[in-house]
Amino acid sequence: MGEVYIGIDLGGTKIKGILMNEDGLIVNQYSTSTGNNLDNLFEVIEKLIQENKAMSSRICGIGVGCAGLIDHKNGITIESANLPFLKRFPLRYTLYKFTGIETTIDNDVKMGAIGEMFYGEGKGVKDFVFLTLGTGIGGAIIINGKVYRGITNHAGEIGHINLQTAGPDCGCGKKGCYESLASGSAILKYILYGIKMKRDTMILEKVKGDISKINTSLIVEMAENGDRLCLEALTESARYTGKVLSYLINILNPEKIIIGGGLSEVENILFPVIRETAQLYSLVVPFQNCLIIKAGLGTESGVIGAAQIALLQYKGIEI
Repeated sequence: MGEVYIGIDLGGTKIKGILMNEDGLIVNQYSTSTGNNLDNLFEVIEKLIQENKAMSSRICGIGVGCAGLIDHKNGITIESANLPFLKRFPLRYTLYKFTGIETTIDNDVKMGAIGEMFYGEGKGVKDFVFLTLGTGIGGAIIINGKVYRGITNHAGEIGHINLQTAGPDCGCGKKGCYESLASGSAILKYILYGIKMKRDTMILEKVKGDISKINTSLIVEMAENGDRLCLEALTESARYTGKVLSYLINILNPEKIIIGGGLSEVENILFPVIRETAQLYSLVVPFQNCLIIKAGLGTESGVIGAAQIALLQYKGIEI
């Protein structure tokens, strides 16, 4: 009878769950929408438990990655903007009570960094930064093979580095954060403002004038087809990212900066600009010794990292 671990990526719109064995092999998976309470999360976990019974394996731990501010030590979700029902909620205890299986929870980006550390571009790398570019922007820092958490587990909030003191409003309540200028949401706002200013773009024709149908995926598609406004929006985002990476390179001197999240898939457009801008603002030697690279696990980093941290917890290994 083998040992397996449940990994959960609890997002604002989707819950992804996997069963992973000790070798990092995903042996089963199940996904559904998030909903507005815990019912769908229970459904995913129960489905994986039932599927596992046919394999005669033993589930030794559950790991859950959740966006937002997480009290990792006490297993409490302090706040998650897209999951209001989890505000100051004892998620670890609730899941343990439901399953009888030891559970650990953490911020989803830290889970992604752990996934990359063991199975992706961070394997064998002692010092790296993991950055996710998507609807929002998240970060995690690995120093000497350990997750750097800070005093309250909030280290790595790279998306809230301030770049413009009088910039656009950010979801954190401040103005001019990196996330408010370069995330998928910021790219969409850039396009909508361009349309308002009567900028030439093929995207209006693509959506037949219905701007509510414009999203980041469509913006990327149009940029790849040569739409000047869409390409400009992505390039502007990449420049902000490059500048922030220069701060990380100069301060942390990492071996790698690993970029994940949905926008990392636009590697051909974003990465050359990111690297060029990072080089412009970085010190020479730290930049030359830092590889800026796309995540090896793609969008699976977080759910694999969640299963891995459950494995580590079961074996008594702190990370």
